[in-house]
Amino acid sequence: MTMYAIEAQRFGLKKEAVRGTAETTPAKWYPLLKGSELKYDLNLLEVDVLKGNPTALPPTAGAKMGVGKIKLPLDAQTCVEFLRSLLGGVASTQQGATIAYKHTITLAAGIQKPPYTFFLDYGIDVKKYALGIVKKVSFGGGVDSLGTFEADVLFKNEVTGSIGSPTFPTQRILAFNTMDFKIAGASSTDVKDWQIEIDNNSQALKTLNLSQDAVDIVTPGNLDISGKFTVYFQSETERNKFLANTAVALRMVATGPLIASTYYYTVDINVYEAHYTAFPFADDNGLLAAKVDFKGYYSLPDTKAIQIDVTNTDTAY
Repeated sequence: MTMYAIEAQRFGLKKEAVRGTAETTPAKWYPLLKGSELKYDLNLLEVDVLKGNPTALPPTAGAKMGVGKIKLPLDAQTCVEFLRSLLGGVASTQQGATIAYKHTITLAAGIQKPPYTFFLDYGIDVKKYALGIVKKVSFGGGVDSLGTFEADVLFKNEVTGSIGSPTFPTQRILAFNTMDFKIAGASSTDVKDWQIEIDNNSQALKTLNLSQDAVDIVTPGNLDISGKFTVYFQSETERNKFLANTAVALRMVATGPLIASTYYYTVDINVYEAHYTAFPFADDNGLLAAKVDFKGYYSLPDTKAIQIDVTNTDTAY
């Protein structure tokens, strides 16, 4: 009997040169967290007819669709491809004539976000997934834990592929003690945990294209930004902003190891105009705290809703 261990799985990805055409092998390989999956499903079309017998006829094959979740530890080396596919815009700048580069990810116009081919070695076989588009990402962190990064993805199809020769990046995971949560421009040491979610509302475009697969994956909807955090009360300043519907800037900066000079592996998330949607008086381990919910909106002065800056040693994406 041949069995296959989950521990042996390997994941890779590569930017597609031609939209929807799967690449041959990955360009990069990243270590996944358990709970990651890429599912290629078939919809069955039931044949509901009257035929003098109460049993059902066999179904007809319907549309196929790929969905998945990719879970990674938060690391400045492994998140930019997913953020680029989510938002579409990335500008890379060398930092002070060093090997450090800052990649600024912002929302780009257009309904076709950058596609990637995903690869997953299951042990029993290697599968590749064309036209991979990131629909949603979530960042998170809390006391005494690693930072987390999750990407919900859509893709066109699944075929047999090759995993290539995997080489994984040196571990530079961003943990709780690297995180600086800023409220209205000031660092808050009263925050216990946080989460930020960005959803571009991508969807499969299905037409009569003589195929069971989607013809494309498009992003015609709104960009939804939301999040939550737990904060211990020191004053009622922020709760009063909630009651007055006053906008507040929220920022989370996670700073890892030194790259060169004064430049570090960094993930820097700016929500320029957040509005609190819940700010209750609550209990956390016997202390007065708030379980805060918020949503992010377009900021007229900043001409954007969100910007994510990631510093690492990659020159471009």
